[in-house]
Amino acid sequence: MMKISLMLMILFSTLMPYVFNPLMLTMFILMQTILLTILTRLLSKSSWLPLTIFMVIIGGLMVLFIYMTSICSNVKYNYVNIKKALIYSTLIWNLINPVKQLFNLNDSLQMMDTFNKEMFKIFLPSNIPCSISIFLYLFLMLIIMINIMKYEKGPMRKKY
Repeated sequence: MMKISLMLMILFSTLMPYVFNPLMLTMFILMQTILLTILTRLLSKSSWLPLTIFMVIIGGLMVLFIYMTSICSNVKYNYVNIKKALIYSTLIWNLINPVKQLFNLNDSLQMMDTFNKEMFKIFLPSNIPCSISIFLYLFLMLIIMINIMKYEKGPMRKKY
């Protein structure tokens, strides 16, 4: 499963420079995000980090999608020429494949175990004031951004 997700991530990464359609780029980023969350979940024991990554990136993609559909909704786009990207992705995969044997499995498992321990240190009782201040700061920024927006100005796209 991990090898398939890595191959797909490399394929999508090599296809991205050839896409000029913002909606297709959004789809590629969505697929990369899903593969990243699957890979992160396979490597870590905690499911909170992949869930947080997924929710943050999906929120940004929703804003991007709404923005692009309101600006240019009726534009016809060209499709991607996949031949070059497939050649590049196979070359990159052949270069990366021997390198992965250099890493020892035990070292990576030990590193993930220490990462999980570090992740849980965020929620220690001594760190609660810092977490609360971050939450309050984000809530304050949300309220400020809502007050900055003018409801009377309406959407960004003008209807003539």
